[in-house]
Amino acid sequence: MSQAGFLPFMLADIRAGLRYALMGAKYARMVLLVSLMAIFAVSLLYSDLPRSQAHELASTNSAAIFAVGVLLIPFVETFMGQSLPIEIGRRVTKGHRNLMIILSALFFGAGHTLTDGMAHGITTFFIGVILAHAYSSMRDEGIVASVSVTFIAHALNNVALFFVVMPLFGNV
Repeated sequence: MSQAGFLPFMLADIRAGLRYALMGAKYARMVLLVSLMAIFAVSLLYSDLPRSQAHELASTNSAAIFAVGVLLIPFVETFMGQSLPIEIGRRVTKGHRNLMIILSALFFGAGHTLTDGMAHGITTFFIGVILAHAYSSMRDEGIVASVSVTFIAHALNNVALFFVVMPLFGNV
């Protein structure tokens, strides 16, 4: 294929990537809003919130926070918390989308409960609902679209939490 023939394919990939980034940013706004509301609600219920693993990471340098908290963890959690449960759910439930979203969110919240306790698990359940919805809503466009949008939403949320919310409000 000549370079002239390759250009439309390359431009289509760039357009798709930009669209995924914009969709991810839209979902990130929702995730951040739900994160903050859930953190506030849980902090009313629990007077002494235990420190999460995110706080341990936040005490390191910015490069480590970015590499681990913004790139690595959202990628792994997108696979474990959304992609794996939803792809299995698609085969088992024969496409009951709302059931897959709830099951994925329960799985996502349960994983955070195991590592950081019940309060963190509750907040991440609600975040998991939005991330699972993002994954599920993009699934008809393929796994790459689903993973990309969900990862971007999760990563942008973590940027806001690690670099804005936690420095301003501490142990939330």
